[in-house]
Amino acid sequence: MGFPDGGREREWPKLALESKGPRREGACQPDGSYAMSKSFEIEGKLKVIYDIQTFNSGFTKREFVVEVEDGNYPQMVKFECVKDKTALTDGLQVDDPVKVTFDIRGNEYKERFYVNLNAWKLERLGGGGEATGGREYGDEDVPPGVGDPPDDFAEPEDDIPF
Repeated sequence: MGFPDGGREREWPKLALESKGPRREGACQPDGSYAMSKSFEIEGKLKVIYDIQTFNSGFTKREFVVEVEDGNYPQMVKFECVKDKTALTDGLQVDDPVKVTFDIRGNEYKERFYVNLNAWKLERLGGGGEATGGREYGDEDVPPGVGDPPDDFAEPEDDIPF
């Protein structure tokens, strides 16, 4: 099977992520996921803000999408914010330039592996400052377990647990 460009392998552009360095010691979380010890920042344009999802257990999350310029191929990157962080998008609108600070979270469920980009800080760029309703945390102040569902969180057997 050949490549669409006539058989030559193509070099794909790479997203530019800025690591914020160690934030807290990475460790296995109660839900079986692993919190990495680094947080990351990325800048782009807010493209979609989804409604808040509330689960039977009371756990809440909101997802949003940021378009990141990457050469000829802009990337649409989906983030999630959970619990009180669902307010991070308050005061922001589609097409606002933003900077997202986030953790990379990964877990396994029924022999399938999932990665979440867990946003814990969202700033409007271009003089707007931080989004209203967003509470700023320093790297060392992020509450432990951010992004973890409550212990009693359960979904139907065939559903993904987040």
